[in-house]
Amino acid sequence: MVTKKTSASVADAIAVVFPPSPMNPNDDPSLVPTDANEIRSWYLYDCASSPVAATVVTFWAMLVTGYAKARAATQHSVVEWRENFAGGSLCFGRCVLAVVDATTGAVATTTSSECGAYDSAIPQFASMKFQRPDDMASNCEWFPVSPNIPGSGLDFGAVVVYCNFVSQLACGAFLVIFGSLGDFGGFRKKGLVVGWFLFSVCPLIAGATSPGDLGGGDTNQMRRALQITASLFVVTNIAHLAAQQMFDAYLPLLAQTHPRVQQVLGMIPGTETETKKKDDSRWEKAKDKCWRCWGTTSHLNALSAGGKGLEQLTLQQYRRDDIGWAEKYEGYEGQSEETEKRDDDDANAALVAAVTKARQSSGSELALRAPTLGFLSMLFVVSIQLVCILRAGVGDWSTGLRLSLLAVGAWGAAVGLLGLRGIRVRPGAP
Repeated sequence: MVTKKTSASVADAIAVVFPPSPMNPNDDPSLVPTDANEIRSWYLYDCASSPVAATVVTFWAMLVTGYAKARAATQHSVVEWRENFAGGSLCFGRCVLAVVDATTGAVATTTSSECGAYDSAIPQFASMKFQRPDDMASNCEWFPVSPNIPGSGLDFGAVVVYCNFVSQLACGAFLVIFGSLGDFGGFRKKGLVVGWFLFSVCPLIAGATSPGDLGGGDTNQMRRALQITASLFVVTNIAHLAAQQMFDAYLPLLAQTHPRVQQVLGMIPGTETETKKKDDSRWEKAKDKCWRCWGTTSHLNALSAGGKGLEQLTLQQYRRDDIGWAEKYEGYEGQSEETEKRDDDDANAALVAAVTKARQSSGSELALRAPTLGFLSMLFVVSIQLVCILRAGVGDWSTGLRLSLLAVGAWGAAVGLLGLRGIRVRPGAP
């Protein structure tokens, strides 16, 4: 006959070494319980980086191409106006020459003639090189007579192509050689920090770099602006893709230690029903507290105070819904050890299945919400960038595009910093 166990024996039973917890069967130090704050921070990081990715392939690429196009146009005093693209049909209009009376300063006479562009070599047209002739179709755009960039022979339209090629090549080499660092030690968090710093600072530098007079000659300032903008384009591309690698490495870790998993294990309050939506505020208030553990609160709080996380609490330190510790150790007098073991095995299997299901649903939720929030933040930042470009106008296109880079750099710096402050260092592999 099995004797009835006392309350004192309960604490002794809990101190016994039990099988590993399903939260962390391998005692992985990376599986520190997460909370709503860290999850929000993880989302914020994606909100910071997503607009950068969109900017690189749109406005930044347009700025690099525009600088390269302006440099190629410095080789001749005129440009060509063509329909829609560089290989389109030539466009013609009427070039108007106004003769000003030197005495009164008023326009004395005007003459016009059919032309393809204003020739800046003519003193009267010196500042009108990129001005559209009168009566020219609105779908015509100017292009340099020779597409090659001075000193390199590279076609201006191929600059962004080469920049993307170098970026992808460097990213491939980086991921092969250093990609595994995202699975070890503190490199995961360090990778997020370095990536955030680069994809925030580089747009700010590129946006602050002035090209000088794009309608003038091939000056050192114009060459330097193109070189800096194209180089930072490559660096930002690499930094963003590398940071994304580290960001994705957090997903399985957060899914395995998600508050929903902690609710299944009874570490924090659950909802009233299984189908009711989880309340983030409740997770925050109940963080690191034991809710459903029978009579062992002091023991579990001692573990928490000692710096031990949920992964170091074993499976049988949690109350089961069907057979609680009170019933197990203080009731069932006469129950055989074999029956108790069978009950334990059944309860353990049910709990492992519940934890597995909670981890899968948490992973799906994280994988859906992160890109959704990132997309919404991208739409918000792009809207601001479009306002900057439209207000600058076509005649000052470089200023509008530079302002768009400054906007995304400032957004990435501010939002990314908020995200990094809440993301923990998780030293183990996902």
